[in-house]
Amino acid sequence: MSLVVGKRWTTRRLVLPAILVVATVLRLLFLDRKSLWYDETAAMRLACTESPMALVQLIQQIDATRGLLHPLILQGWFQVFGVSAWSARFFSVICGVLTVALAYRIGRRAFDKPTALWGAWLCAISPLLVTYSQEARMYAWLGLMSALAWDLLLSFRRSAPWGKQVAFGVCLTALGYSHPLGLFMVVALAAGYWANWRSFRLSPRNWLLIQMGFMACVLPWLPRYFDHSPEAPPTPFRAPYYLVNWLVHLTGGRTILLPLWFGLIAFGLWTRSGGIPGRRRPNRHVGATSLLLWWWVPTLLLYAYSIARYSLMGYPRYTLYVGPAFLILVAHGLARLPKPLRLATALLSLVGAGWMMVHTTYHPYHEFKYNFRDVVAQIQRQDPSSPVIFVSPSPRDASIATRTATGARLIDNNFEALKYHLKDRPDLIFIPADEAGESHSLDHPSYWFVYFNKPGIISSPRLEELEQHYQSEGASSFGPLYFARYRRSAPPPLKAKVERPTR
Repeated sequence: MSLVVGKRWTTRRLVLPAILVVATVLRLLFLDRKSLWYDETAAMRLACTESPMALVQLIQQIDATRGLLHPLILQGWFQVFGVSAWSARFFSVICGVLTVALAYRIGRRAFDKPTALWGAWLCAISPLLVTYSQEARMYAWLGLMSALAWDLLLSFRRSAPWGKQVAFGVCLTALGYSHPLGLFMVVALAAGYWANWRSFRLSPRNWLLIQMGFMACVLPWLPRYFDHSPEAPPTPFRAPYYLVNWLVHLTGGRTILLPLWFGLIAFGLWTRSGGIPGRRRPNRHVGATSLLLWWWVPTLLLYAYSIARYSLMGYPRYTLYVGPAFLILVAHGLARLPKPLRLATALLSLVGAGWMMVHTTYHPYHEFKYNFRDVVAQIQRQDPSSPVIFVSPSPRDASIATRTATGARLIDNNFEALKYHLKDRPDLIFIPADEAGESHSLDHPSYWFVYFNKPGIISSPRLEELEQHYQSEGASSFGPLYFARYRRSAPPPLKAKVERPTR
């Protein structure tokens, strides 16, 4: 009997390491398959600056988020592991795997071990969390800092030594310097504390001291979040539907499955025990309240911002850092189900997540993240000496609207991504959509022409001057991104004048 119990105990100990292995494999799989898109190229440019001061100056020109901490960390990371897209993305992989481990700890602090394991599993296979753990941007880092801050806050129920309080203040400061949305998470953490302050060993006085320290650290950088216009032209206001629609990217599958996940959350919150029949847990409401506030406060603040100033709602990366809270709440309900129903639901979530990862996370041409890397590789292989013409699908006004901070350069995101992969070649020509019909003084014997062609989604206009005087050698494509080499058309041969003999 003791041998059987020992085997079961050993098997349970291996569950969490197995989940972390799965999380690591999913995040490393095809890590370098996609080309760097504009946001990632901005992070690479920032991290490759000569010094932190140079980074601070450049970030105000090319990155509208002004998230300073992530590129600063990458700058040091590159000193150790070298400069490459894979290296930059590997840092995000580490952040994503650590977030899964923290989801386990938070689930255990908030509820119990079964919830913790299911929560870690759902975070490990979440398509949205996997996707942004493969990007050289701050979103995986922001998710990690959010999870760490909530883990520390929940740990204050047991003890609040000064070292833990300092760590909590450091997490708040990291959130403030990682992204403007980190400020919304700080508000959510404050709501989580005051909603349950009697259950914490952290006194209100010490909590206020931590907040004062956080404000003193973040205040010098805070005005830079508000001294410029948004990074893209205004979009139509997002309907309330987008408050929950983004969760499909988090769980996988289709929108029709959302009622199932909400039903599991309601079922888990409705059950009075912590998953152990006949046994109540003290302060059980603290975990549920904290996770609900983690989920909804930043989401509602972002929605209010979308109404008041600029619509960001509906872009999943901006709500990614509340994802672990939602998944742990789903796991709490999942762990309460009878075993056959629990396994069937888990299998459904695995199929849905796998389907979405195949069609989004691992798809090389998903959304508007185009494969400029392979286009440039073909250009360098076939004819690296010919200038490159890029015709944007957007007019010049849209390009100007992308960055309007004082002293900023006018930027077209796709052009900047192509420019990065071409290593800032001086012969790269940018032509907005509304200037494609004008004369551009093309006098080189040959040109590369890079453009978009996806009818109904994104398409570049034809460059009439190029087609009139140059002849295409055939176009190739990577998804909707096309490129073709044009050579100057040979003039028609002159006919020799034949003199007829006079009679």
